[in-house]
Amino acid sequence: MRIYTNLRRLLGNMAGLNTLWQGIVAVLVAAIWAVLKFSGDFPQHMQTIQDAGLILAPAVLIVHVSMYLILYVIRRAQIKDAETSFLLKHFKSMDQFSQVFDGKLIFKKGAIVFTGDMMKYSFMSFPKKDADIGEITRINIKAFENTPWEDSFDSKMKRNLGIWTQNNLSFMQLCTFDKGLLKDFWFNSTKDSFFFSCIIPLTETGHNRYFHEHIAGDNDFREDWVAKEGEKTHSVIMFTFARDPDQARSIDSLAQHQLPFLYLRSVAVHLQTLLCRQYPEGSEATVYFQNNDPKFRRLATKLAGMDISKLKSKDNETVYVTTVKDFHSQ
Repeated sequence: MRIYTNLRRLLGNMAGLNTLWQGIVAVLVAAIWAVLKFSGDFPQHMQTIQDAGLILAPAVLIVHVSMYLILYVIRRAQIKDAETSFLLKHFKSMDQFSQVFDGKLIFKKGAIVFTGDMMKYSFMSFPKKDADIGEITRINIKAFENTPWEDSFDSKMKRNLGIWTQNNLSFMQLCTFDKGLLKDFWFNSTKDSFFFSCIIPLTETGHNRYFHEHIAGDNDFREDWVAKEGEKTHSVIMFTFARDPDQARSIDSLAQHQLPFLYLRSVAVHLQTLLCRQYPEGSEATVYFQNNDPKFRRLATKLAGMDISKLKSKDNETVYVTTVKDFHSQ
């Protein structure tokens, strides 16, 4: 009976857990429940409604949380797979991929060449105050829930704020909408920000600390590795791209496949804006991107022309590299 009492207490504390852990506890509870039932440790005398409720309420909770978890996982997977699958299905070559950017980016083996100004697109903005970084961190937390990069809001906020303080072009928010691109399909939510990118200019010391000495991984990235405005930049890492999964889900289904275009153009604008400020005219930039998703390998190598680098971060992800040229093009 003591085991049963402890079990009830555990169920009473489930409301404080996030959805994934509620589901895990629910499965464990179901298993323990079965063991108690067949081991004879299950209470035999339930003659009052109160005692019966002690069985019924946890049972309903188990079913409810388990179903919610299943729907939650399916929803997240569908959003991610739909965007990735769309890109891989509709683009078969570097030339086709260039069309996403109106021909203003040319992809070659080992190089990305700007042929025009991507910065004219006005549907994104750079953070101007701490509250903007807070909104970015909110998306950051949602996007990386239940992954190796999950962390508390306070920890991510501290890291993000440190990076942004060093270089105020390291983060970019996607806040409003390019009507021509989204063809007048709008989000149902009233929230503004639904996507952000983090592209970090590295000092030579930062590059060595991150890629060679493995002092810290992504969650503990050091702000003093970031090259400030006017400081010599060794290389650039395309650190994070993330969108609010709930916002992505709320968009009209007819416009779902427009989102990858919007994300990619936004990243191109961010990259060109940052490179133009960090590097003198006529120079080239070494740009890194890390990702362990097998699907991304084709996107990076076959469509964007990136090479697989021999470098590794502390998080042991595959690191892709390319040379970006002519980013001062008008």
